[in-house]
Amino acid sequence: MAGWTKLRSTFLPRWPFSAWPIFLLCCSGGLVKIVYAFGYGYGLSMMVQGVLSYVIIGDMPDAVLPACLYAAYGCRLTWFLFRRQHSQAFIGSSHGQNLESAMTATPLLIKCNIVFFVSLVQMAALFTLDTICR
Repeated sequence: MAGWTKLRSTFLPRWPFSAWPIFLLCCSGGLVKIVYAFGYGYGLSMMVQGVLSYVIIGDMPDAVLPACLYAAYGCRLTWFLFRRQHSQAFIGSSHGQNLESAMTATPLLIKCNIVFFVSLVQMAALFTLDTICR
């Protein structure tokens, strides 16, 4: 439990703004392929939001269920998108091939903007989750 206390003391002074660098890191896969920011980054950020909300606000009984459900949905979303992106049916489909060609043609500046704004959307989601948990 000492690890949770240290984590809580790290994030608490500037909560929820202190979580934004983690969301940026979760979405940074979008610098490779923009779908990674929307898919994996979104799901990983949801997991992080659930865990951090539980750690920060977890001493309130009403906070446990929304935080755990949010983290579970993020885990489910990430797993679903991982399976879809790596399935031969999706890779071989015309949609998968069109998506791949569009992603490789996306300039780096556009990818950086997408990563930045998806992480900001996650901040808005964290404010909502924080409100629900309190």
